[in-house]
Amino acid sequence: MSMMAFKIVLLITAISGNEAMQQTQGSSSAPKTLIGAIAGKLPPGFGLATADADGNDVVTWKELYDALAQYKIPNLDTETIKGLVAEYNVDGPKEGADAGLDKAEFAKMVAMLKKKAANALIPKDPNEMDTGCYFEEHPMTMEKDNGKTYRGLVSSTVTGRTCQKWTAEKPHVVGIEPKPDTADEPGNGLGNHNFCRNPDQSEEKPWCYTLDPNEKNAKELCEVPICPTMDRDFVEEADTLAQDIALGLKCECMAQHYGSTTTTADTAVPLGLLDKAKKQFGSVNLEAAKKRCKCPHGEIAVLKRL
Repeated sequence: MSMMAFKIVLLITAISGNEAMQQTQGSSSAPKTLIGAIAGKLPPGFGLATADADGNDVVTWKELYDALAQYKIPNLDTETIKGLVAEYNVDGPKEGADAGLDKAEFAKMVAMLKKKAANALIPKDPNEMDTGCYFEEHPMTMEKDNGKTYRGLVSSTVTGRTCQKWTAEKPHVVGIEPKPDTADEPGNGLGNHNFCRNPDQSEEKPWCYTLDPNEKNAKELCEVPICPTMDRDFVEEADTLAQDIALGLKCECMAQHYGSTTTTADTAVPLGLLDKAKKQFGSVNLEAAKKRCKCPHGEIAVLKRL
């Protein structure tokens, strides 16, 4: 073989090796992504009985695939499912039609998937905005809050335990239905997430049910800071307006001259007017003025300086 032919052979071998390596690297990342997608779609209560189509207490890869397919998991493929079965199958065959998981093996696999799903919900290095803060006393209503209106992203407790989803009923029964926020009052902040909340104001600050099955550790408080007091208290300012003329505040009613003619269900205030008032004066000002000022139907009260 000539030197030129030898170099050509080496070049072809190197190119083939690089292509094979790239294919291997590409395929190795796909199962991780897919397993994460499976974990995210796994419903509460998913167990061996959910996938055991023939009722023989063993779930084959085909049964597991069919059970997961109904949850519309993106890019679900048989090879990843076969890999899961092979990984958690301890006693029986790891390949072929008879490869399957018994109750204990299936439970270990589901526990791994649930752990991945829980970890995905936890913000990585949450910043101050993600963490948020909670009010002991609501700054506008002056009523006890204790974190009822907290909507931050903290999802672990003071002991470091991961919070359970509020929509899940295992390992602990939540028993509190999600209630959405409305224009009149805040909801309870619950939903398909595991962020700390105080939906029933049963604790002094935000809390959650944990993923620890031990009942002693079922419910714990979260490490959420208290919100600092406001620089200005518009409610107090409005209350003392008559006695303290030097403060220079007065009630003013904003009428509709622009914007959408669509009205809110409860107040019939044009949305365009409401949005502009919030941007110009802030929600705190509007809430205080709403309690202290009287305006005609369809107009918005604001507090302005004289």
